[in-house]
Amino acid sequence: MITTLYKALTYACFCVFVLASCGQEPENNNAIKNSDFIELCNIYQDISKSTVDLTTKEMMLTENVLNKLPTLFNKLFIHINNNNANSRYRLIQEYAKQQNQLVWECKAASHYYETNFK
Repeated sequence: MITTLYKALTYACFCVFVLASCGQEPENNNAIKNSDFIELCNIYQDISKSTVDLTTKEMMLTENVLNKLPTLFNKLFIHINNNNANSRYRLIQEYAKQQNQLVWECKAASHYYETNFK
């Protein structure tokens, strides 16, 4: 009886593992795409139009990047937030060039850091 139950549980665990594995995305889908940097610029544009205080803007920026660009958030954004605000734009540019051979320019992001963090 115990052996039969053990075999049934082992088979059930195996089936759950296989089903869970089938639903996983391939590794390359976790790459940051050039379109992610375009979306990031769009987020900065939206935040820059907002008339709320800087603390709220920073929270909105973090929430938007986390929700809309989770891979970019995990690979880059949580790290740049630990740096001086004056260097964040340059760090994003360097990362875009390093990871995607992309020269990332975003006037809204540049302006955001220039005007809000003097």
